[in-house]
Amino acid sequence: MRDEGKRNELDARGAGNWTAIAIRVTLGSLLVACAEVPAVAQLPPALEARIETTVREVGSLETVRATEIRCEVKGQATLVSIVPEGTQVKQGDLLVEFDDSKLQDRLATSKIALESAAAAVVAAKQDLEQAQQQGSLNLTIARQALALVAVEQERVLGKNGTLALELLEVQSALDVARLRLMSAEKRLVGMDESDVHYAELQLVMKEAQAAIRLGDARQQLLTGVETRRRKLQGQLALAEAEQEVKSRAAEQLGLVRSAEANLRATSAAEQVQKKQVADIEEQIKRCKIHAPQAGTVMHVRAMTGRTGRQTLAAGSTVRERQPLLRLPDLSEWQMRVSVNESRIARVRVGAPARVSLDAIPGEVFQGKVKRVSATPEPAMWFEADVKRYAVTVSLDQQPEFARFGLTGEVEIRLPKR
Repeated sequence: MRDEGKRNELDARGAGNWTAIAIRVTLGSLLVACAEVPAVAQLPPALEARIETTVREVGSLETVRATEIRCEVKGQATLVSIVPEGTQVKQGDLLVEFDDSKLQDRLATSKIALESAAAAVVAAKQDLEQAQQQGSLNLTIARQALALVAVEQERVLGKNGTLALELLEVQSALDVARLRLMSAEKRLVGMDESDVHYAELQLVMKEAQAAIRLGDARQQLLTGVETRRRKLQGQLALAEAEQEVKSRAAEQLGLVRSAEANLRATSAAEQVQKKQVADIEEQIKRCKIHAPQAGTVMHVRAMTGRTGRQTLAAGSTVRERQPLLRLPDLSEWQMRVSVNESRIARVRVGAPARVSLDAIPGEVFQGKVKRVSATPEPAMWFEADVKRYAVTVSLDQQPEFARFGLTGEVEIRLPKR
């Protein structure tokens, strides 16, 4: 309908005898060329060169470099205050403050847990020291008992031991008994039974004979079974004492290792609590963001589902790593435009461009395409099907009175088809 109206308008002006008419109608990024060619089916070269040779878009001025301030609090955080946009700040000035009340509560709880963990470490160290001391004492006692058993065996079975002394006593008693028997027998030779000493000597002989029999039996017992018994008894005691030493050594090792493991576990738990406390303290520090440099504050608008870009304010909830502010470097500028997907394929990095700013009429700045985004920009809900791509144009000459966000037109030259 619009094309037909324009054609009628041209006819009404009495164009008469003409060779070609080209009408360019722009609706968004759609270019419709209509021409009537009654005689020659080809456009003039000058007119043909102008068709689809440039892209014109409205863009905004921005700095090449800007320090971006992001939320570094883990998870989500609630804004308490944020410096107004356009504020001139000095290095170290407070820019953003988040609500840290929940973090303060977590910090208090973590510090209590840290104190408990530290107390557990102290107790574990004491347990280890006690295990070492008690184990060492028990092992010393067992070793002394072993040494005592060895000495006792030497006392019983040694060269001058109790067994040897007993054998010596038995041998001495046998010798005495034999002498008494021999003496009594000699005295009885030729003695009459009526002699007053006859009966006495008979008694001495019988006592000596009994002592000899008893001595022989005792000697056989001591040199035989009793010797073996005492040797086996000593060996058993020695083996038991040696086993006790080994048991005490193993017990000491087990107690010490258990105490050491407990100490390592409690120390690790303490380190975890220390790290948690340090992390929370770091998060609390990040709840206040100070200016890393002097500059003019610019807010970064957050994208929302249906309302578009939303300005951050006190009470807003932000996520970790979400951009909040920018502190631009005002010494170097560039233009940023968004190009419809129907033309973005023909925009090339390095292509020449012309920039005219609305705030500086009549002045044109030369530049070239610096960067073409490979991903589309976030779209409003009502234009979700329209894909537009960011294109950055560098300026050969910096505007003298540049301001962030100044709008202007960017004309990018396209390569010929």
